[in-house]
Amino acid sequence: MSGKKNSGKTQTVFQNVQGEIMDYTVVYSKDMNSYTSSKSRSSQNREELQRQIWVLMEQGWQPFGSVSVGTTGKNSDTLVFAQAMVKYG
Repeated sequence: MSGKKNSGKTQTVFQNVQGEIMDYTVVYSKDMNSYTSSKSRSSQNREELQRQIWVLMEQGWQPFGSVSVGTTGKNSDTLVFAQAMVKYG
């Protein structure tokens, strides 16, 4: 993985990996009840997922597909974000 700067925004580039998927996991932002800033729960959930993804990428995992977004319950307005991750062998 490498980062490239393009007009002020960082663009992440992934290498094509040859091999079979050896393991998979799904990471998701958890609906936390205690927030330490004035940001919305959805914003904090998105940032938490980004942090988790970067940690896993440093361990050799790669995102698989796009991020999924959903709510935590029938009447909830809090968005929860999920990302499938895989390891190739």
